[in-house]
Amino acid sequence: MRPGAPLGDPDPTEPAREVVKRYFGAYADAEGLEVQRPWRVTRVSRVGAEDGRYRLEASGPSGARRVYLARSVISGTGTWDRPFIPSTPGRFDGPQLTTRDFRSPADFAGRRVLVVGGGTSAVQFVLLLEANGVDTLWSTRGAPRWTPLAFDQDWGRAVEQRVSARTRGGLPPLSVVAATGLPLIPRYVAGIERGVLVSRGPLARLTPGGVDFADGSHEEVDAILWATGFRASLGHLAPLALRAPGGGIAMADDDVSVAGAPGLFLVGYGPSALTIGATRAGRRAARAALAHAWQASEHALA
Repeated sequence: MRPGAPLGDPDPTEPAREVVKRYFGAYADAEGLEVQRPWRVTRVSRVGAEDGRYRLEASGPSGARRVYLARSVISGTGTWDRPFIPSTPGRFDGPQLTTRDFRSPADFAGRRVLVVGGGTSAVQFVLLLEANGVDTLWSTRGAPRWTPLAFDQDWGRAVEQRVSARTRGGLPPLSVVAATGLPLIPRYVAGIERGVLVSRGPLARLTPGGVDFADGSHEEVDAILWATGFRASLGHLAPLALRAPGGGIAMADDDVSVAGAPGLFLVGYGPSALTIGATRAGRRAARAALAHAWQASEHALA
């Protein structure tokens, strides 16, 4: 089973997360990869200035602990476990969830739902809820970033270049929609014309049973879905003090090597957090990690 192996014909009623887990599990088994489950790396630090290796501390079942030593480390943690909810004054007493927690539109049958966020996921959730008969409102911090640009290879390269310029300069990545915009595809245009994809604008305050908008209007809602994006999951790397003065992590020209931290590679940060270039980034990181580990081992034996 090599990279790019077909997914097969998954059961459409099975959650996508289960399909993906099984697919990658089968890949690991077929390739004989020694994946350590369910261990979670909680802290990465340097062994010593002269040693050059990294010390990885991990937690496991029943509070068990492990320590790994490595010459190369690829942190492929991405953003999924750090959903971002903007601070909003007030208190809402109904259910609030992020897109990571969403299970089914059926959970909101008979309810009025406010979707908050200006990205593609927010747009798709608004349409999904509407298609399932859920009364839905949409709130964005600014005007939706609709764009008529064709989403082709040239567009993808331009997006990657803009994101790379920030991370190579040590600036934190912007939100995905800030880099890509929202495509004016027919399905979205139809939603705009129906009035469902028309933002009510930014929130001013949460209330026990609803929200106040910045334009002074109020709406009663039963639930809030925060489709407000994610932040890079890098807390385990805090001991390495990687943050640049600009607030981000300065990346090398290959977009996966951390500048000033030989042997450390990030996949799922900056341009590789976009699906546009994630596969290429993973390949570059794997090759660079192997090359660094080999060179470091030869140097240690010299």
